[in-house]
Order: sequence, then C-alpha cells, then structure tokens
Amino acid sequence: MGENDLSIKLNTIVEISQLVTSSKSFYSIKDKVVDKMLNVISPKKACVNIFDRYEYKYAYLVCKDTLEYIPKLFEKDQTPQGPKIHIDIYPPYIKEAIETKKPIYIKRLSDDPRASGELEIANKEGYIGRAVFPLISSNSVVGFMTCFLEEGEELSSTDVDFIDSVALLLGLSMEITRYNGDIDRIVKKLREAIASIAKATDELYKNKGIDSFFTMISEQVCKLTNSEASLIVVEDHDIRVNTMAKFGKIEDFSHIVEFVFNEENKQRDVKLFSKKDLPKHIVDMGITSLIFEPLKKENAVIGHLIAINSKKYYNDDLKILAIYASQIVLSLIMYINSRRIFDNKLMERDLEIVGKQQELIMSDKHMRLDGCVAIDYYYSPSRQIGGDFCKLVRMDDSRAIVFIADVMGHGILSNYFVAMMKGVLKTLLSEELTPSNILNRMNRILYNDLDALNLFITARIMYLDFDKNIAISSNAGHLFPLSFFRDEAGNLKYSAMQTDEGIPLGVMEDAEYEQHTYDISDVEMIALYTDGIIEAGNIDELEYGTEGLAEFLINNSDKTGEEICDMISDEMHRFTGTQYMEDDVMLVIVKREMKECD
Repeated sequence: MGENDLSIKLNTIVEISQLVTSSKSFYSIKDKVVDKMLNVISPKKACVNIFDRYEYKYAYLVCKDTLEYIPKLFEKDQTPQGPKIHIDIYPPYIKEAIETKKPIYIKRLSDDPRASGELEIANKEGYIGRAVFPLISSNSVVGFMTCFLEEGEELSSTDVDFIDSVALLLGLSMEITRYNGDIDRIVKKLREAIASIAKATDELYKNKGIDSFFTMISEQVCKLTNSEASLIVVEDHDIRVNTMAKFGKIEDFSHIVEFVFNEENKQRDVKLFSKKDLPKHIVDMGITSLIFEPLKKENAVIGHLIAINSKKYYNDDLKILAIYASQIVLSLIMYINSRRIFDNKLMERDLEIVGKQQELIMSDKHMRLDGCVAIDYYYSPSRQIGGDFCKLVRMDDSRAIVFIADVMGHGILSNYFVAMMKGVLKTLLSEELTPSNILNRMNRILYNDLDALNLFITARIMYLDFDKNIAISSNAGHLFPLSFFRDEAGNLKYSAMQTDEGIPLGVMEDAEYEQHTYDISDVEMIALYTDGIIEAGNIDELEYGTEGLAEFLINNSDKTGEEICDMISDEMHRFTGTQYMEDDVMLVIVKREMKECD
C-alpha cells in the first residue's frame, strides 16, 4: 500500500471522528460513516447491526443501503430500529467475534466450515468473503459491522485495522447517543413525575381522600416505569393511617408484599429484581420483574411503593420511585397536618409569614438598563408557598444576570431550597464565576441535601451584555427561553434558544454544565418561564404550550415588559377557565423598549 493510500485512510478516520464527536445521534451519521469507509476500501457492501443495550438475543440491521437480497429476506421482521434478527441465524464466526471482541476476516467462505450455513445467502447476495468487526462501547459489544467481499475484492491488514478503527468510532457514537438518550429520558421522567405528583396532591387537598391520592400515584408510577401494575402499602400508627392502594393487572398482592418486606428486612439495599432473582412462587404468579422503594418517615419504614412487570427496569426508574416515595410521605404528613391547620389559625398565620418571606427573597421585580432595556418578572405560587425562584442582578448600565429555577413540589420544603439557592447564588456571584461554573458549584453545594430528600431543581442562569449584544447561558434541565426578532418583512417571529440542555440540580453529583453564547443583536425580547405556564391545561385537557405563550407575547409586543407581566395572570385564567392554578407561574421578560430609546 502506498503512502497516498495510507494518507487517504488517515484523513477519512479524521473526518469520521469529527462526525462522531459533533453528533448526538448514531442514527443520523451511521450511513455517512459507512459511505466514507466504503469510498477508501475495495468492498462496496457493508452493513451495521446493533443490540438493544446489552441484550444479545437479537440484533437489529440498521444500515442496509448497500445490500440487496439480505434486507428483503427479513422484511417481515421490520421494527422502527430496523429488521430484528435472532442471533442464532448469524454464522458462528460472528458470535465468536462478539465473544472475543476481535475482528474476524474470512477471505473465502467456501473454505471455512464456520460459514457453511450462509453459502446460499452469500450466493444470492453476491459475496464470497466476509469480515466482521465488533462495535465496542465501555468495553461491551453494542453491535457489529460486516463487510461483504465479492470476487476480486480483498482486505489487507491495513484495511482490517482501518475498518476496526471505524467500528470503534461507531461504538463511541452509540455510547454518546445512549448517554444523551438516558439524560433526555431521565429529564422527561422527572418532569412527568413532578407534574403527576402535583396533580395528585391537588386532589388530596380537594378532600378526595388518601385512597384516591394513592390510586392516582399508583397509576402514574405504572405509566412512567412502563409497569403492568403498582402498589402502595402504608401502615403508620402515629398518624392513624393503615391503607393499601393498587393499580394494574395483578390480582393477588399479598405474596408480593410479603416478599418485599422480607427483602427490606435483609438490609441488602437491593431494590430491583429480574425473573432470575425472584422466588419460584412469585414467578409462578406471572411476575417477571419488580422494583420497590420504602416509604420512610424519620428513618422509620412505614410502607412501600412497588412497581411490577416492566419489560426492563433502569436505574432511573428507581430514582423515579424514590421521588414518588418521598412525596407520598411528605404529602401524607402535610395532609394530616392540614386538617389540624384548618382549625389552627396560628399555624395558618405562620404559613402566611413564610409566604411573605419568599416574596422578600425575590425582590426587585423591575430592572432598567441604560434607559432602553427593561427586565421584569411575574410570579404567582399555586399555594401560599411555592417552589419557583427568580433573581435579577444588575451589574452595570448595560449588563445583568437573570437566574430562574423551579424546585420540585410545593410547600415549606420547596421554600427551604429557595432560601438556600438565594444564599448560594449570592455567594457565587460575588466570586465572578462564569454561568456554567455557577451551576457546577451550586449543584455540588446542594446535591447532598437534595439527594437525601429525593428532590431536584431545574435552573437556568443567563448573563446579558447589551454593549456586546451577547447572552451567555447555562442550563440545568430548565425550559428553553424564547427569543423574539423581526423577519425581513418586519414581522415579529420567535425561536427557542435550545442549544444547551443539562440535567437538573441534585440528580448527579458530578454533573458538569456547559454554557453557550448567543448573538442578541437583532433580538427585541427574551422570555424565560417555568412549566406552570406552558403545562397549564384547559377544560379540553389542552396545554397552553410554548406556542400559546409565544403568540401571547407577540400579540402584546407593543406593551412594556412590566405591562406584559401584569397581563399574564389574566391570560392564564382566561385559558384555563379557572382562578386556581395547579402549579406555580413565573415569567421573566427581557425587552428592548424602543420608545424609551427615542
């Protein structure tokens, strides 16, 4: 092989590396990677097969454009991922490559007994040799790539090394994809969990009773963990509660409850069980998987939250259960106490004082910069004490910082973390850190307290500089801001500033938050908000959504930011048809108020 050929391969590896590291999705680049590879080696046919995580019973053919006969052979097995093919159908040398994690190259199939079973397929597809390369991620095989060699085609040792390098990069791409997918799934589940908890808690406070509350929670647990059934068992003599609520297909829960209590007593900290981990009498009931979380009050176990029969449980399902368990106990205690509070005006007065304290924590609702830029916000808690938080910090005539956050849940516990955030934020801002460093430090400071209570906080910090016309933002799982600008026809349009994602504070101790810089030269307005606005529902069970918010802001763009903030409450009540909001509502408006500049 000449130096020019080697140089081409090295350049191709560099190009593929750039594709992999700049993409979040394996599926968006896999075909491009295979095309680039085939351009510099003699074989013109190749395909990629992947496994569903680390389940090796089936492989999915996800790259088939260069093949003709084989994809048609498995058309009946088509899935959204690609044709689903049982591993036993593949020749033995492919299994060998998977087990040894090493490439295997068979120059002529007819000379190798391991390939005797595929000669008919090879003849119809038109190849005489085949090479298989495992795709490896975190030292585990996540798939494999094969090259099909026709008469006159062969692979040199350098070609094998080159293709193996491409396979390693595809493995890395799958790892990146799954990591981002896991984060997206966790954040989505966390958001759905907090929304369902809030809804169930509202039902509890509307005097529908504890049993109705537990049934709603059980149903939501099934939905978020893809379980067939779930069960809540509570026995607390202190608050005189002894109840059980269930949802799903399982009829007899007594043996399941007994099994969970026995496992809890073993103190092994094992809460996830697959079929092989379960005793025979449980499996005979049709139970193939189970997870549980104890309900703890002051370190005493007063019950359990159990989910049953999901196709596969993940660690974040346990996190979801832990969040629900924490909120079940907290809501239960608050519900019992609320009955006492109803007849206790002094306690009601204390809650009012805490609510007033939260208003003081979030002072300075209106801010002006250099006479042209205004920053305003509106906040209304759904109850006396809310969990949304906003802080505006004026740095000088042209620069400011906006911090917005949403603590999971409501009540005194949320207020506690709102107060903690204010103190932490004040300290970190005094150190003149970047937005990403502020979130990194804040997460490490708050993590232990949040983790101990199974809570989390979504947050975003945005640095605004109207001299340089830039915004620098770092995000911890919070909603994307909306920016508003004029098109060529002079019409006001909007887009989401969605380049940064991040996960909520309190979910991962070692989370690292990125920051992104935006050009705001042509931006007339920026809106930051919490999910109480976009998830507000009406009588038809339709959500207000980001489109509804954007339309409201565009229709009222001639108003000042302060006037818009004064109007959002009436807009929410108009849409929902009620004066009662199920969640806290917060809206921050950053606006170039042109009439102030004239």
